[in-house]
Amino acid sequence: MIKSSRIINSANPIQKPLLAALRRFRSAFLAGSLEFFIRTNLTIPQCRALYAVGRAGRMSGRQLAAEMEVSPAAIVSLCDRLERDGYLRRVPDSIDRRVTWFELTAAGDSLLDEIVNVGPARVGEALSVLTPEEQQLLVRVLDKLAASAAGDQPRPTT
Repeated sequence: MIKSSRIINSANPIQKPLLAALRRFRSAFLAGSLEFFIRTNLTIPQCRALYAVGRAGRMSGRQLAAEMEVSPAAIVSLCDRLERDGYLRRVPDSIDRRVTWFELTAAGDSLLDEIVNVGPARVGEALSVLTPEEQQLLVRVLDKLAASAAGDQPRPTT
C-alpha cells in the first residue's frame, strides 16, 4: 500500500490541505450512504439485485444470477431475505411452472428510488452552497482531474 505522504509532492504546499479537504468531502458524503445501509440493513449485493430487477421489470432467478455473475443457488438466499423484508415477491410463471419471476413490491420500488437518488440528492444539496461561478469552476477542475486520472487529454476550458 502506498502511504499518502509519498503521493504528496512536497514542492507543492497546497496538496496536503487539498487532499485533506477531499477526504473531508468524501467522508461527509459517504456518511449519508452509511446511514442508509445501517437503516435498511441491506448489503451491496442486495442493492444490486433490487436495481437489476427494477431495471428489467422482472427477472427469473437464472437471469438475475447471470446479471450478478453468481450461481443460481446464491440468488435464492439473497432473494429470500429481500422477499422476507417485503422488497421482492416471487411470481410463478403462468405458462412454465419451472420458472419463477422476481418482481419489486411497492416497498422495493420505493427503496430503489432511494438507492438511485440518494447520491445525486446529497451532491445537489452540497453544490447548492456554491455560486454559479464556483460551480462552473468546479466543473472545469473535476473534468481536468477526471481526464488526468483516465490518462486522457483535458478538454479545453471555456
